Amino acid sequence: MGSLRSVLRAEAIPVEDGVPSDEALFDLVGDSRFVLIGEPSARDALEPIREVERRGQ
Repeated sequence: MGSLRSVLRAEAIPVEDGVPSDEALFDLVGDSRFVLIGEPSARDALEPIREVERRGQ
């Protein structure tokens, strides 16, 4: 398995103004019956970045 940084880069979705394009969202959702959408707290959103910094990757 790759480093955390490489995994994050591989799974990241480009966004403009913090919102993914409709195409990107539809690709993620597919034919799901239910989709849970929420906003993480600022602490949760920054945790992967802090982990990368701690590991020096």
